[in-house]
Amino acid sequence: FYAEIDRVLTDGTQKTGHNLSAFDDILRGGFGKHAYGQRIHLYWKDFDVSREALGDETALRLIGIILDRESGHDCKLEF
Repeated sequence: FYAEIDRVLTDGTQKTGHNLSAFDDILRGGFGKHAYGQRIHLYWKDFDVSREALGDETALRLIGIILDRESGHDCKLEF
């Protein structure tokens, strides 16, 4: 999961933490692919496969992080 997030949302020049707090930070932008505060449109391909691999609790937690506007990021999520 974290390797894919790094590939899709960063330019790879900065080391990112592979934890949920770092994921939340990456969603704010400023890691090379999106400007800080820029809206990020995410399309979660094969969500059901991911949910099965990660478990319902983790998948729902990730969705919560992505959609949490109070965290300082603006994300749109589609499945």
